[in-house]
Amino acid sequence: MNNEPEFDPTLESELRQIRPAKMDEALLERISHAATDHSPAPQSSTWRSRRWLWLVPFTAATAIVLALTLSPQKNDDQPDGTAAKSSNKPTKEETIELFPVSRNNQVVEAINEGIIHIEGRQPYRSVRMQVVDSYQWAQPNGVTRVQYQVPREERLLVPATIY
Repeated sequence: MNNEPEFDPTLESELRQIRPAKMDEALLERISHAATDHSPAPQSSTWRSRRWLWLVPFTAATAIVLALTLSPQKNDDQPDGTAAKSSNKPTKEETIELFPVSRNNQVVEAINEGIIHIEGRQPYRSVRMQVVDSYQWAQPNGVTRVQYQVPREERLLVPATIY
C-alpha cells in the first residue's frame, strides 16, 4: 500500500512556473541600512533597570518584624497551682469525640484505554479513573479538625456504541 500522492504533470508544470513575489523597495532599504549600521543600540544599565528589586527583601523583612511585634505573647509566668484549665488540649483521661463534617470524591484523571471485545457480548470502552476521596471530621465546638485523603483507582467498562 503506497501512501504517496499520484504524480500530476500539469500540477508540476504550474508549480514550476510560480515565482516568488517581488520585495518592496522600502523593505530592502531598511534591511541594507540595518546591516550596514554598526552602532550598538542604547541600553540602560542593569542596575537602573532592576533597581526596584531591592524592595522584595526589604518588604519581606518588614513583614516578619511586624508579625513578631504585633503577635500576642504567651504568659507562662503563672504558678503551677493557679494554671487555668481553659486550654483546649485533651488530657490523657479525656477523649476527643469527632463527628463527620464532609466527604468529597475528586476525579484527578480519567484515561481512555480503548475498546475491549468480549466474546458473545457487545464491545466495551475501558476507562481508568484516578480518584482522591477526602474525609473531614471535627469536634462540635470546632477546635479539632481531622482531614484524611485516600487516593484510589477505578476501572470502568462503559458499553461502546459502534456505528
